[in-house]
Amino acid sequence: VPAEVVSIEVQDYVYLGNITAGKNSETEKVKVFINNTGNVNVTVTPQLADSNEDLFENIYFARRTNVPYQKMGVWSMNISKPSNGGIEEDYFYMKLDLGGYNGELVEEIGHKSNIIFIAVEQ
Repeated sequence: VPAEVVSIEVQDYVYLGNITAGKNSETEKVKVFINNTGNVNVTVTPQLADSNEDLFENIYFARRTNVPYQKMGVWSMNISKPSNGGIEEDYFYMKLDLGGYNGELVEEIGHKSNIIFIAVEQ
């Protein structure tokens, strides 16, 4: 009997467009692809690699566009295990909402952050 394996794939890079304090990112929402490559049902939760990045604490996620967005730290999603081995493909949406952000933005630099997606067996 094969061992239980928790494994996911998430795209390496997401571009949210130009950003301005007090507004959503230029790209209103971005579709992000995620795959369950293990052999169990998983729950996936994103978190910032650096918890001190106050700008990127304003990232919101939604499983689909017809459901409310939830802030990072609250949102998670379930992905079924692949049938017949292989990969279970799925996706979600994310956006950067700076409507309430009062910090300073340096427009000339590219703002980047690392997000870790933690997968655990359901």
